[in-house]
Parts: sequence; C-alpha cells; structure tokens
Amino acid sequence: MAEQRIGANLLQLRWNVPPEKVADFEAWYDEEHLADMAAVPGILGGRRFARVETGFSSPTEFGFLTLYQLADLEALTRPEFQALVDDPSPWTRRVAFDLGLSRTVYERIGPFTAGDATQPVGSALLHVMMAAEPSVVDDFNSWYDEEHVPAILGAPGVLSARRFAAVPDDSGYNGENPEADHTFLAVYELADAGVVDDPAFRKAGAPTPRRERLGTAVRSHVQVYRQVFPKEGAFEGSGS
Repeated sequence: MAEQRIGANLLQLRWNVPPEKVADFEAWYDEEHLADMAAVPGILGGRRFARVETGFSSPTEFGFLTLYQLADLEALTRPEFQALVDDPSPWTRRVAFDLGLSRTVYERIGPFTAGDATQPVGSALLHVMMAAEPSVVDDFNSWYDEEHVPAILGAPGVLSARRFAAVPDDSGYNGENPEADHTFLAVYELADAGVVDDPAFRKAGAPTPRRERLGTAVRSHVQVYRQVFPKEGAFEGSGS
C-alpha cells in the first residue's frame, strides 16, 4: 500500500482551468512545478487531483486540486518558497497567472496516533470542507471525531483520514476562496473513486441523531477527486 509523509499543516490549491488550457496546465505541474515546490525545505510532498462528478458532489468551478504536505508553517516563509512567488518561471507565468485559484492553509486537528509520520494513501480522495456556526463548533467537533470519522473509516476501501482547520494566510497571494466560511476540512483516502458508490460506504455516512441535532448550523462542500500525479503515493523531493 502506498504511503505519504505527513506533517502539522496542509497547503490546498483548487484550480479553475478552462478545457483548452488543461493539457498545458498538467504538463507544467507534472514536469516542472510540483518538483519545484517539493524542493522547498519543509514541504514533505505533493499530489495532484482531478474532480470526479458523483451523485453528491457540490457544485464548484474548481476542477483540479493540489495538496502539499507541510512539516510546519515555516515551509511557506522560507526563501526557497518565496523565490517561487517572487520570480516565477516563464512557464509558470504563461500557464498559471490567469487561472482561477483558491488557496487555503490548514492546521491538522486529528485524528492522531502515536508516531504517525506517514499515512496510507489511495488513488482517490473524499474531500469535505465544512462550515460550523460558532455556537455548535464544540458539538460539531465531538460528533465528527467520536462518531463520524470512525464510521467512515470502517467502510470498505477507506484507507485513512485526517481533519484540518483553516489558519490565517497572510501571504498576500491573489487567490479567491468562495468557500471561505468552510473552515474545517476532512480528507479521506480511498482505494479508488468507486468506494463512494458502495452501499456500505453510503450507510456509514448516513445522518445520525447527533448530526441531525446540528441541523443547518453545519454545512458541507463535498467532492471526490482521483489522483492524476504521481500515479501513486506522493511526489517527494529534496525539500523532504
């Protein structure tokens, strides 16, 4: 089973790429940009994904996702990272500058196990961003940690899970974030995208009395993504 190195933080980039630019975007990422990012000290690795339409997918303009595993937030302040921002390559300028981009930086909030420096990964993700009104945040977190995550992890084909909360990102990067109030993120590693069609998976994710009590004070933005680069595991560079 493939694994990836994990740290305290996550950098998420969601991309809106017009069809006529997809080929150039993918070549730029896979042949240049992911390696440049993974060479930054503190960036443990990166993976690139494409959206899969499912019966419960939330509407979105962002069809592509990149996730970078960070040892800590210092990775985003290092000179090597800043050089990529201040002096982007000609290919980066040509491909990326006019694309829609949503950037979020997260801090890991669970689940935690002793010595979990790596996690099993599959060929797809269930990606759930959630908004919780302040009055229910404690109940929301208790429900998610005590009931929901264990239930989903018990479904066939679900390999691992991690939860995150957004942290302030003062990079000044000119991104857009239409789900800015969805400050919680859960990422479930799936053996493949078909896992979500299994009746056992649907049963595991069905609303429970605890979830129903939270009502509309909790909202979710759900996507399934298939991994497109690298073919398996994570791209790990000299920055690891």
